[in-house]
Amino acid sequence: DTTLKGGVGRGGSARLAARAMLDGLQELVGFEEQLLSSREALSAVGVSMAAAPSVFVHRALSLFQRLFGVPDLEAVFERMYQLHAAVDEGARMRRAACDALGVAEHTPAERVVVLLTQRSLMRAL
Repeated sequence: DTTLKGGVGRGGSARLAARAMLDGLQELVGFEEQLLSSREALSAVGVSMAAAPSVFVHRALSLFQRLFGVPDLEAVFERMYQLHAAVDEGARMRRAACDALGVAEHTPAERVVVLLTQRSLMRAL
């Protein structure tokens, strides 16, 4: 019997490696197709924006209103400022947490939360 453990015969590991390479290439081709499609869409958006910039601005404001629950146009800038302030406050808190933990500022937020949780649990013991 030429079958090895796991049902792979002689030359099976080479076939598995070739299959993995083929799968990787297919995935790469898929990513390239998505990128090309995105570029074409972005180009079309650029042409559309240049042709009718006021339409684009109106659509962007309308989308912002729907996404952030802004009932009327007059409240858009106030809500934008509130969102900017909240994001800025979050960024300041993150920098302070990284500094307190002694980790790099680019440390992923999930890792910062884990470290803070661990430190809190250690203090509780």
